[in-house]
Amino acid sequence: MIKSLSQHAADILTDVSETEWENEILAYGLEIIIGCLLNLVFIIIAAVWLDTLWSTMLCLISYISFRHLGGGVHLETWTRCLCTGVILMVGLGWIADQALPSLIIKGVFLLAFSLGGWATCKWVPATCKKEIKDEKVRKQQKIRTLQVLGLWLVACVALFYLGYNKFALALSFGVLASSFLITPGGYWVMQTLDNILNLIFKRRVSHV
Repeated sequence: MIKSLSQHAADILTDVSETEWENEILAYGLEIIIGCLLNLVFIIIAAVWLDTLWSTMLCLISYISFRHLGGGVHLETWTRCLCTGVILMVGLGWIADQALPSLIIKGVFLLAFSLGGWATCKWVPATCKKEIKDEKVRKQQKIRTLQVLGLWLVACVALFYLGYNKFALALSFGVLASSFLITPGGYWVMQTLDNILNLIFKRRVSHV
């Protein structure tokens, strides 16, 4: 549905003088934009319903900021990514909004900082398809990701100082989740989930 809608929009927007290749590029870009907007809408609706909007949005912001530069694994289809993303962000936002002990909150913060720094130095940029081998590009990407981690650290410390522990926890959950998806463990979990879903849908098709 998203793909066909994006292609239709690209056909309308593409000038007759432009090539088929340019049309495909535009359609792909529109597909990403529409997909991201739908993902955001579903997350906001679920967060508002659970009354955890602020925690969920902070978790999402830190997740996207770190993942955008660090990379990481994706599921095979857009629908799977959408469902997993909504469940993950809303779930972590809901957990962050609970009255958790200060020791647990600071433990998650330290774990997120440690895993974020380790994953950045070891695996960033992490890609699902074509590996980036240019050392200069890899180094620049690591530096940018570490800069984002530094800004996240300042924000968390400020929130702790002001007494907004649950918001610091939400930011920590976002970095923790995105960092894990950069690691081999994250790749294994997502690939295992893909395999399970493929098996389930294959069985359903065979029984139709």
